[in-house]
Amino acid sequence: MERQSERIKRIFLQFCFICFSVVTALAQSPEWISNRPTSDAHYIGIAPASKNNTSYRKIAKRNALDDLLSEIRVTVQSVSILNQMDKNGTFKEEFESIIKSTVADEIENLELVDTYEAEEQYWVYYRISKEEYANQKQRNRARAQKLALQFFEKAQNAEGEKNYVTAIDFYLQSLLAIKAYWGENIEVDYQGKSIFLSIESYTQLQRLLDQINLLPEVSNITFSSRTENKSLAIKVEDQDNNPVAKIPLQVAYLPQRDQVKNYFTQENGEANITISPSGISNFDQIEVMLNLKNFSKGNADDRFYRYLMQSLRCPTQKIDLIILDGFERVEGDLFPFNLDYLRIDYSNPDDYTFRNLRLIPIRATDGFRSRVGNMGYYISLQDAIDADKVAISEVNRSGRVNTLLVRNLSTDTLYLMAGEILIGGKQDRVVAEDMLIPPRTGETKLPVYCVEKGRWKYSKDGDKFTGYYGMANEHLRDIIDHHGGQQAVWEDISKTNKKDGISSSTQAYTAHANDRRFRQQEQEYVNFFQNVFASQDDVIGVIAVTGNTIEGADLFISNRLFLQEYRKLIYAYLDDAITYGSPVRMEKELIDDYVNQLLVPQNQKRFVDEKGQAFRRGNQVIHIAVY
Repeated sequence: MERQSERIKRIFLQFCFICFSVVTALAQSPEWISNRPTSDAHYIGIAPASKNNTSYRKIAKRNALDDLLSEIRVTVQSVSILNQMDKNGTFKEEFESIIKSTVADEIENLELVDTYEAEEQYWVYYRISKEEYANQKQRNRARAQKLALQFFEKAQNAEGEKNYVTAIDFYLQSLLAIKAYWGENIEVDYQGKSIFLSIESYTQLQRLLDQINLLPEVSNITFSSRTENKSLAIKVEDQDNNPVAKIPLQVAYLPQRDQVKNYFTQENGEANITISPSGISNFDQIEVMLNLKNFSKGNADDRFYRYLMQSLRCPTQKIDLIILDGFERVEGDLFPFNLDYLRIDYSNPDDYTFRNLRLIPIRATDGFRSRVGNMGYYISLQDAIDADKVAISEVNRSGRVNTLLVRNLSTDTLYLMAGEILIGGKQDRVVAEDMLIPPRTGETKLPVYCVEKGRWKYSKDGDKFTGYYGMANEHLRDIIDHHGGQQAVWEDISKTNKKDGISSSTQAYTAHANDRRFRQQEQEYVNFFQNVFASQDDVIGVIAVTGNTIEGADLFISNRLFLQEYRKLIYAYLDDAITYGSPVRMEKELIDDYVNQLLVPQNQKRFVDEKGQAFRRGNQVIHIAVY
C-alpha cells in the first residue's frame, strides 16, 4: 500500500512538471504565435516546422510563405483566356494553386520579422508590404507582356508568310509567356488597335489550326490479313489549298491508342504513313492528327502547356481499317450485308408491333461483326446540332434552294442521313443524300430539298439552321433517295399535309409539330418503340411493315450506328404508318420474298439500286435504305 502511494505521488509530480513547462514555454513564446497580428499594409505569413527534420528552417520558411500567400487572392476575371479554355471549371482551382506556388518562388524583398525556437518546433514570421508586392507583380507582368507581344507579332508575320509551323510555335510561346496572367485581361496596343493579348493569341491560334486540313488519300484501308503492310498518303493543306510543309503529325491505332508514331510532311505537304496491323490486338481505325506537343518542346512538362494543348481543337482524321482474313470481296457486292452474315428475326412479333406498325429486327452474326470490326463511330447530325458542333447556313445572303453549307466543328466524323429535316434559314430543308464529313475540313456543300414551299425569307436565326426536326416519312424518303426532284417533294408534302389535316401558311412539312392530335398519336408510337432494341447489341437494322405493305428497311454497318440513328428513324416509320398505314396483316412468305431480294448477293445490287440506295465509304457499305 505504501509502495503504491509513492508511485502515485511520483506520477503527480511529473504531471505538474509537464504543465509547468508548457505554461512556461507559452509564457516565453512571442505574442505573434498565440495572437496572430493583422495589418492593412502587409501580407503576413507565420508557420512552424518540426525540428525533427534537419531542414526545418527551410521548411518553416516555405510554410510561412504558403500562409502568407493564402492572404493573396488570385484574380480570375469572367472574360479571360482561362475561362475561355476552361469552360467546365476543371483547371481553375489547380491554376490558382500553381500561380501561388510560382509567386512563392519569385517573391522579392520578403521581410523576416522574427523567429522563435522552442525545444521541438521552430517558428518564423515573414511579411511583405502590400504596396511592394503590387509593384513587383506589375514589373513581372510588364516583362511578361512585352515578351508575349513580341512573340505575337512574330506569329502574325510568320502566318502572313504562310510559315504555319513557325506561326503556331510563336502563338504558343506568346500564350505561355503570360501564363501567370491567364485569369486577367492584359490589354495592349497593337498596330494602332487595343487588343486583349492572351485572348487574341488564343483566338488567332485556334483560327489558324481550323484552317489546316488533313486530307487522306482514302477513307478506309482493307487488309487481306494481319501480316500485310500498307502505305497511306496524307496531304496537309491550308484553306487556299496550299501545301503545308514540315508540319508534325501523330498517328495512333484506335481505340487503345496503341503504337503512337510521329511523322512530318515533306515540302509538297505530304506524309507517307506505314500501317501495319501485325502485333496489335484490337483496333478498328487509325487516327492522324496534328501533333501540337511537338511545338515549344521545352515546355512539355509544364502543366500550363499540357492544359493549353488539351483545350485546342486540333486537325484530325480517322481512317477505318478492315481485315478480311482471307475473304475475297466480290466487286460491286454489298458484303457483308447478306444472309450468310445476317439473320431475320421473326420471333416474338408482338414485342415489335403497335397498331399500324411492325418492326422486324435484322440481327448481325459473329461473322458479320468480325468482318466489319468496330466501324461506324460517327457523330449524328442531331447530336452535333444539340451540342453546337456543326454550323449549317445558306450558301450566301441570297440563298440557293437546293444547296446549303455545312461545317463540322466536332473532333469526330459527322454523319448526315438523307431525309433529316433542318429548321431555319430562308426555308426549312431536308438532306438529299447520306454524307460523311470529317472534322475540320472547312465548308462542305450539302445537297438539300426545300420542305417549306411558301417561305423564302430569313427566320429569327438569320441564315443559320439551328433547329433539328427529325426524319421525313418513308414516302418522302423514297422520293428523295430516287432523286425525284424538288417539285415531287413539294407535291408529296402537300399530299401528306392534306391527308393528315395539317394546315400551314408556308406549306411546311414541319407543321405536323403544331398539330396536337397528330403529335399525340405519334407520341403513343414513340413510347412503345423507342426502347425496344435498347439492350440488344446484335441488331443492325429493321424491316418496317404496315398493313399488307413493307414501308422499307434500313441496315447499318454496326449496332452502335443503328441505335444512334434509330432514335429518329422510328419517326419515319411511324409517321408513314399513321398517315398511310393500317393494322399489320402481311404474310411471312411475302416478307421472305422481300428479304431474298434484299440480302441474297445475286439479287441485291439490282434490288437496292431500284428500290433505294447503298451509301458507301470507299468500298465499305455504311447504310442501306430501301422502300
